[in-house]
Amino acid sequence: MTKHAEQHDVGDQDLTHSDRLLAQSRTTRWLLIVLGTLCVIVGLIGIVVPGLPTTIFLIMAAACYARGSTRLHHWLLSHRLLGPPIRDWYKHRSLPIRIKLIIILCIAVSSGLCALFIIDNLPIQLVVIAVALIGIWYVGIFVPTRKTPKS
Repeated sequence: MTKHAEQHDVGDQDLTHSDRLLAQSRTTRWLLIVLGTLCVIVGLIGIVVPGLPTTIFLIMAAACYARGSTRLHHWLLSHRLLGPPIRDWYKHRSLPIRIKLIIILCIAVSSGLCALFIIDNLPIQLVVIAVALIGIWYVGIFVPTRKTPKS
């Protein structure tokens, strides 16, 4: 292993992070670290707030950390709770059908409950439902589905 590449055993796969991935400018690295940290914070909030995605913000944080800080990138990927969904996305670049269905169900239920019980303004209710339908359509059509092996 050269001094420019650091290899980490994270779960069931090896992830190699090269210092060549880091942004050249110190200011750019600092901004990427700040943006990555904001993404981690929003992802953590998404764990408890229905309808707010978690994994996509963690993936964005990993991308920022990959260019901003080798140490933070490794920390995020090897984190006991936050690392597995990111590593799973890196490995497969798709979601299992079960997870896609859970995402669609969460969008539908949280948006429906908000529109019915929290929002009392009809135009805003319609906007919430429209945005939910767009999200469901996007997840259903454009997010790749992983084929599950037959046993």
